[in-house]
Amino acid sequence: MKKIKTFSIDFILRKTKSDFSIGYLSAKITVNGRSIEFSLNEKIQISSWSSSHEKVIGKGIEVDSINNYIGDVRFRILESKRALESGRFEITCESIKDHYNNCHISQKPPESGHTLVELIDKHKKLECRGDNLKPGTTKNYDTTEKYLKNFLKDYFKKDDVDLLHLDYEALLELENHIRTKPLKKHDPCLGNGLYKHMERVGKMFGMAKKMKWIKDNPFDQYTKKPKKVSRENLKIHDFIKIERASFNDERLQFAKDLFVYDCYMGVSYIDLVGLEPKHFEGINGRLFCTVYRNKNTELCGIPVPDAAKEIMDQYASSSKAISSGKIFPYISNQELNRSLKIIAEILNIPLELDTRMARRFFAKEINLKNGVPMETVSKLLGHSKISTTKNNYADVDEEKILEDTADVQNKFSRKKSALR
Repeated sequence: MKKIKTFSIDFILRKTKSDFSIGYLSAKITVNGRSIEFSLNEKIQISSWSSSHEKVIGKGIEVDSINNYIGDVRFRILESKRALESGRFEITCESIKDHYNNCHISQKPPESGHTLVELIDKHKKLECRGDNLKPGTTKNYDTTEKYLKNFLKDYFKKDDVDLLHLDYEALLELENHIRTKPLKKHDPCLGNGLYKHMERVGKMFGMAKKMKWIKDNPFDQYTKKPKKVSRENLKIHDFIKIERASFNDERLQFAKDLFVYDCYMGVSYIDLVGLEPKHFEGINGRLFCTVYRNKNTELCGIPVPDAAKEIMDQYASSSKAISSGKIFPYISNQELNRSLKIIAEILNIPLELDTRMARRFFAKEINLKNGVPMETVSKLLGHSKISTTKNNYADVDEEKILEDTADVQNKFSRKKSALR
């Protein structure tokens, strides 16, 4: 493709042979010194035309209408040029004019020989098979796939396109599509949810590049990062309120006991409902929970406090737990969260209680704030990387700052006095 050195758009008034006071408005496109001109079929009084400003001089609705039209034509010509550039067409004054007039462009866009739907299917076959991805992650990729296929119909007006058609501009259009056209009308996908979908598409394109389906990955230029979410934390006084609470409703009581147990143990929901007697063993006189974390293969040994053991003993002997071979009777995540929401309302706690909040309480309030090293907390949480623990659980709040700096001034004053 030839490089564009010069490009301009000019508007010219061409006089008529029959009436020298009237001119017809034309647009002139120039690329690399070569020009093409076409009429806009607008009659204008030559006396009211400004060649230097390329607009009609005067006031009134008709004058504003013509000048607005000139601005619109200029914008549409520029859009045609951008569209040709993004599609990697040859840029000439003729091709820009043809695109502007919605005419057929003779040049075909380059093709990789592989399509987006082909890539989706290949990724599903190679990456989503077996134990490569957990069921929850596979489900998330299925949702991303739905967005991609809706985007194809909305933006390209097709069911499939060659991978080279998805350039950087198309990625921005995809991002806008996900943001403005959610799968569920009243549940827009924004913030980090949007980022996750784009991240998954980026991983697919990374795979395409490794397989040499494409030479350049448009996501190499895409730098959007997730926003750090400020999470609400459960404080000790609210935890005590929950732990001491008692409910006549068995469903609420069970949800409350599970939540308290998780505050002491710090496991995810999927690990919590999957706990079995074989996951517990005595080590040096103490009871430990040893279980592979569901999201990875990290074997984690967690000391079981007496308060957590009491809750386990209460439910492990129930008929439902025994028949399932689990420590606790099964409860869905949705039902558990609904019950915890009711509990928070009853106890006047302005927080959305769930197992993630219990896990944060375990990490921060029970361990980090009581001197347990970050490396140990990372192991207790089942993280394979300590950076995961630092990024998600070690944010410093005002209370921690006060605790850490409580005696700083006294220590500093004593050092000053010793040197006098």
